[in-house]
Amino acid sequence: MAFHSLLYGTGILSGFEALADSLTVPPGPQFAKYRQDPALTAPIVSYMLGLGKDDAATIGAALDAAQPEIGGEIMHTAADQFRAEGQVKTLAQFMQTRFGEMPGGVAEQMQVATPDQLDTWSQRLFKGESLEAVFGKAARQ
Repeated sequence: MAFHSLLYGTGILSGFEALADSLTVPPGPQFAKYRQDPALTAPIVSYMLGLGKDDAATIGAALDAAQPEIGGEIMHTAADQFRAEGQVKTLAQFMQTRFGEMPGGVAEQMQVATPDQLDTWSQRLFKGESLEAVFGKAARQ
């Protein structure tokens, strides 16, 4: 992919053109997997969403222009990742406020948890009297 940071805001490309260029996968067999697997490009798009420099609609339109076959799927995957990262951060802040420093096992579990698992832990947070009541075995590590 083109280097977004080198092109964006330099006057060489601006706005939509820079986004579309930064999300375009170069030709060649070594890059074919990026044109076929949304999960490989989604973290980059999630990062771009997190920067807040461009809104989701603009990024989505640029992605569709750059990778029309899978742009929508990439955007959906990236949005899910972005939401999950925010949910992990919020849950971690609540847990630390309520129970103090979290053991490493809990932090690791939160980073790899599914959205459903994060929801379960969020619900348990309000009734659980301890980290173990919220996280189970992971709290003991």
